Amino acid sequence: MAKKRRSIDSPAIYSEQTEKAVLATMLLEPNFVDLAFEHLSAEDFYDARNKKIFEILKHIYQRGGGCDAVVLKEELKSKRLFEDFISESYVNEILAALPEVAHPTLYVQILKDLSLKRHILSISAELTNEALGGDLTGAQLVDLADQKWLSLIETLTRKTYVNLSEALSSSLNLVSENLSQQRYSKDNFLWMPTKFHDLNKLIGGLQKSDLIVIAARPGMGKTAFALNLAADLAIEKDIPTAFFSLEMSKEQLGLRILSMYSKVDCSGLKTGSIDEESFSRLISVGEEIANKPLFIDDSASITLSELRAKTRRLVKEQKVKVIFIDYLQLIRNLAPNIHTREQEIAEISRNLKGLAKDLNIPVVALAQLNRAVEGRENKKPVLSDLRESGAIEQDADIIMFLFREEVYRPTEENQNIAEVIVAKHRNGPTGSVKLVFEKQFLRFSSFAGQTYGQKTVVNY
Repeated sequence: MAKKRRSIDSPAIYSEQTEKAVLATMLLEPNFVDLAFEHLSAEDFYDARNKKIFEILKHIYQRGGGCDAVVLKEELKSKRLFEDFISESYVNEILAALPEVAHPTLYVQILKDLSLKRHILSISAELTNEALGGDLTGAQLVDLADQKWLSLIETLTRKTYVNLSEALSSSLNLVSENLSQQRYSKDNFLWMPTKFHDLNKLIGGLQKSDLIVIAARPGMGKTAFALNLAADLAIEKDIPTAFFSLEMSKEQLGLRILSMYSKVDCSGLKTGSIDEESFSRLISVGEEIANKPLFIDDSASITLSELRAKTRRLVKEQKVKVIFIDYLQLIRNLAPNIHTREQEIAEISRNLKGLAKDLNIPVVALAQLNRAVEGRENKKPVLSDLRESGAIEQDADIIMFLFREEVYRPTEENQNIAEVIVAKHRNGPTGSVKLVFEKQFLRFSSFAGQTYGQKTVVNY
């Protein structure tokens, strides 16, 4: 038998008794007031009169007053709400509704649950109306739905505060684990080292919940650099890693990885001009690394909601511990409330940081720099060179620039030398690290003559 359809005014999502019981307890039990304001808002009440009473009580509470019936009535009179909107008899009805149960907090839980159901119905109705008569495309509607549900989920999963003792205990436990392990653990890592020893000393490896941005001008090798990091984690350390490539195909990335590990010239792979010995090396390397946990998605036009959904699935099904995105400005954001490119990038940046926190994994996103670099004498990038840089700069925990002087001024001294400039580091120093870049293999390696202690700490 089909269930009877209920309207939004149905008793199943509204309880007059519960709303009055909560307000009565607030007016007559001072110890209950803090709990009510911690867990409830005016929007959790359905009756407009109850909403207004809760708002007024909160106003009284915030200015340090006591929440009782006498003060409430005086406040209603001063706001000219008494009798016209909320009668004295209605306030008395509330006072008479004091629950007799031993645990009035149960009413808070019931009220919150009913409020949640109304929110779900409201979102569903909005999406239905948009689908039936709105101007949004199907893809835009999916993105709107994703934002609405994600926002609702976030209100349910907000973390409560902890006192200093608990915070310090957690911090000391983390330090203790670091001292005992001295390195990452594949299955329960605290941090993941990159393949570059000096860069690890500067940034501490890839940390859980961090948004790490690697930015450069075209032609600097940022995709190659990110692929070196991702391949090392997956192939050398067996850490499940995802690489979202919005610009290059999976075949192109595969050729780069084969060149990197076989040391066969990548240009020869593209043109097919390699000898038998090199081809044999490729086959051998391919067989050796084929089953390593590197997952490549080369969807060329991925939306923000698709990226979130795919990432969550990879984390759940493949136990992925870190994701790379090449590159940030190519992600599409179809939210209907986005009107400018800056707003779009800000939303994407905020969501990537939220994704890193929600899944508790590092998210490494590549980004493009604007052309301002080209017009300066000093070509080294700074934070303002990031396209639509404000939001990225705010949300990222680490921002690294990849720079190769030889692109602008080729000399014998700077040949095959790349510099990683850590321009922002939320939890540590900034500075720079030199690497060797073998262009023919698209392979980065540590710079042998480097002294970490000579780093220059600069606020870019």
